[in-house]
Amino acid sequence: MRRRVALALLLVLAAAPAVAVFAEPVAPPPTGPPAAPGAAPPMPPPETGQEYPLVVDALWWRYLPDTGALVARGGVSVTFRGYTITSDSLDANLEEQRATFSGHVHLVGATEDLHADAVYLNLKTQEWRLEHGSLQTQPEGMVSPLYVRGAEIDGSPKEIVGRELSATTCNLARPHYRIEGRRITIVPDRRLVVDHASLFIGSRRWFTLPRLVVPLRSSSQRGNYNLMPEAGQDNVEGYYLKTSYNYLASRSAIGTLRLDLMSKLGVGLGLDQAYRLASGGGDLVLYGLLNRATGGRDLSATLNHQQSLGSFQALIHSDVRRSGSLYYPGTNTATHQLTLTRNVGRFGTSLGYRLDTSSGSFGSYERTSLNFGQSVSFGRTSARMALGLFDSRSPTLPQKELDTSFDVTSSLKPADISLSYSRKDQLEAPQGGSFFTSLDRLPELALRTDRRRLGGALASLLPGSLGLSYGEYHELPSGVRTSRLLMDLQSDQRAVRLGSTQLSARFGFRQAIYGDDAAQYALSSYLDWATRPTTGTGFDLTYNYLKPKGFTPFRFDQPGEYNTLTAAITHRGRRLNASIGTGIDFRGGPFRYQDAIFRSRFQPGKRLLLVTSAAYDINQGKWRDLINEARVRLGRLNLDLGTRYSPIAGRFGAIRWHIITPLLPKFRLESLGSYNGYTHQFDYRLFRITREHHDWETSLVFADETGYRTERGIRLEFRLKAFPLVDQFAVGQSGQYLDTSVGDVF
Repeated sequence: MRRRVALALLLVLAAAPAVAVFAEPVAPPPTGPPAAPGAAPPMPPPETGQEYPLVVDALWWRYLPDTGALVARGGVSVTFRGYTITSDSLDANLEEQRATFSGHVHLVGATEDLHADAVYLNLKTQEWRLEHGSLQTQPEGMVSPLYVRGAEIDGSPKEIVGRELSATTCNLARPHYRIEGRRITIVPDRRLVVDHASLFIGSRRWFTLPRLVVPLRSSSQRGNYNLMPEAGQDNVEGYYLKTSYNYLASRSAIGTLRLDLMSKLGVGLGLDQAYRLASGGGDLVLYGLLNRATGGRDLSATLNHQQSLGSFQALIHSDVRRSGSLYYPGTNTATHQLTLTRNVGRFGTSLGYRLDTSSGSFGSYERTSLNFGQSVSFGRTSARMALGLFDSRSPTLPQKELDTSFDVTSSLKPADISLSYSRKDQLEAPQGGSFFTSLDRLPELALRTDRRRLGGALASLLPGSLGLSYGEYHELPSGVRTSRLLMDLQSDQRAVRLGSTQLSARFGFRQAIYGDDAAQYALSSYLDWATRPTTGTGFDLTYNYLKPKGFTPFRFDQPGEYNTLTAAITHRGRRLNASIGTGIDFRGGPFRYQDAIFRSRFQPGKRLLLVTSAAYDINQGKWRDLINEARVRLGRLNLDLGTRYSPIAGRFGAIRWHIITPLLPKFRLESLGSYNGYTHQFDYRLFRITREHHDWETSLVFADETGYRTERGIRLEFRLKAFPLVDQFAVGQSGQYLDTSVGDVF
């Protein structure tokens, strides 16, 4: 009968030697050498130490407390600090906190899975070394593991380093491709660096680079690092080849060099560089183009930098673009911004400067802004002051203004009280005066409370919330300046339920008195009757009323007016959700009836989804647009379709689709498009044919897009499956995401 013994050890990671604690006194197997007859009482752990259990399971073991030597043979299994290790034998010294595993070693950690002939492990630092083995690891930024093979690999929680190794993402015994290097360094979730890297496809070496750097950051952290070149042809750039090369500027900074060769536009050179400095860091993006089409030089440069300066935080942003051929040829723009912030205790300070300039065939424009802010808080009271100086210069509209604001807010137990002052001074106005809207509070004192906060007898007198304010106001561009006393009284919403029926109501009264002898009050009400006659079916009647009386000299103080009754019937089931609703405006007029709107969502299963919405104009007796969306999932076939049909015009205003379907074994077709029925043209048509390989994909993309410029072309894409990138297939000219949405009816 196979006999196993278990040994539990507590390793104290401190300067003191490790302490061994046996689960119980055990006797060694008869065939083995003598073991410790029992464990002495455990030594008390150092006060500064941290204990980690080391659980050893083996057929035979021997432990010498005097020297801390531990020997285990036969089916060794060890669990320690997130590692699980199995081997044929274990030789450890708990005094030195080192362990050697040999014979069919298998180590599994949080991100590592390795096999080796021998593994040396430092129990204190968690550093390890394997001999003649393989390592499997999956950083956060990859969707499949990375496989590393070699004669010797050193590892720690911070990095993995090996020499004369090969790395691949192919899990076959004979991988389709591999990268061999004299030295490979893996920093988890950061980067993979291969010195003297040679690419092998099968058994053939294709090329060798002095150094290969592969970012391993997650998609939310990394930029768009493209490991493969992109080739193609379109009507804007002509035939092109776009390449990039990642390099390691320092131990913590990855950079990317870009080289674009375009038959129509010329040669483009780019640099993306992230960096770290003392108490700061940032990124720099440069791109230059010797534009063959215009004969000039296009340049774009962007710098973002954050820096700690004592208790201050500095943010620097600079963006310069000159003669952008793809967007606005012959136009130069620049933005420079500096922001300083300081938050210490109850005090906060900010100072900002920004300069925007642009020039081109339309002339030149310059705008500068200087902002200062100061805030302080004491218990329930906070204060904020802000100053802003703006200076705009253009051939036809010079303008300079000073904005001043000051706010004090106190949140007391019975009410919130605030004092606000804001003013905009035109230091220099364009001819004809300013046409910008603004509102000055000179100043305004406001109070807000409700019955729950007041409590006691006052709560019974107040139906809900109460707002009081008084202030003097100056409004532009009307130029009106006068005072206003405002009372805003709103009741809480009350509900009464009778079985499956509920009646809800709330009311409001608003009174404003102005310094020019004007006055205005407004009554408002909300009533809702909702009933649920059956499970999933509901009927709602909602009445909304707002009617102002009197006059207000201000445009910002006009409350609006409505007197409407709406009705809606809804049904929510397992497969079908549907609703229909309409309404009436009791004020009359040519549009007294609201459109009757119908919506439905039908999903009989996971393979089909149909969404429909339509509107009928009751006033004119005409149907508005009919919108349909369909989603089909049948095996590897994915179809999304959106249509917008106009009964008035008798045509489809928009048809949009997105299809992914298999063509042949290992081939698939993806198509994305939008047809405009009013212009009888396609806004965009995209087709992508992809050949799937075990480790990578090869795609041929056809693109035809219209907008402020027309782009037609073809390109070839390569993608390693283990390194997902931002897919540019469904991205439009302005960076917008292209989908099958065609809007809605209201």
